[in-house]
Amino acid sequence: MELAVVYPVYNEVEILEDTAQKTIEFLRETEIDPFQIVLVTDGSTDGTQEEADRLEKEIPEIKHLKFDKRLGKGLAFEKAFQEVEAEKFVYSDADLSTELKHIEDAGKHLEKGYDIAVGSRRIEKGLDRGLKREMPSMVFNELIRKAFGSMIKDHQCGFKAFDPEAVEDVFSEVESSHWFWDAEMLVRAQRKDMDVKEFSVDWEESTDSKVSVFRDSVYFLRKTVELRINLWR
Repeated sequence: MELAVVYPVYNEVEILEDTAQKTIEFLRETEIDPFQIVLVTDGSTDGTQEEADRLEKEIPEIKHLKFDKRLGKGLAFEKAFQEVEAEKFVYSDADLSTELKHIEDAGKHLEKGYDIAVGSRRIEKGLDRGLKREMPSMVFNELIRKAFGSMIKDHQCGFKAFDPEAVEDVFSEVESSHWFWDAEMLVRAQRKDMDVKEFSVDWEESTDSKVSVFRDSVYFLRKTVELRINLWR
């Protein structure tokens, strides 16, 4: 399999088919072949699992991995990584807030020898985003850069690509399973001197985001402290 595009999905029944169809149409147009769309239904309760089952039966390029217990998007992606064989892996938010054209861009970076390609909303352009959401994100990214010497400007963008042979050991070390997974994975990858390419993506904020600013800010701070302690040990 040349490419696996992984969508960890939690209660996304209304957009699932549209996301899958748009992704398949794009990949066919760009002649990336063979490919597979992996839908990981992460403890969904709104009919997403049933919809993913239907799509898997009707569309050969779709594979559905169903988990009744909430895993978190990081662990959900890792499950797909373990179950699917592919030369390249891309994971993306199911709302397609990052434009599909960047799948091709990410693949080109991997072909140049990078181990990880990281979509970024913070290079070359500003973010059209409310201050209530933007300020905590800016603080978090700067905290990770200062605490761990990370060179990445946007750790949390929901669009990343991986060379599976290069990153298997990194994934096995990551302890976080949800929103902090991206940051911990990138910190550990850089500590192993892996080649990470951060590249600019076109991104539009979803109007149906599940992010809670206060709750997630507390979560990120706690996980940052935990990772710092673990790495000291």
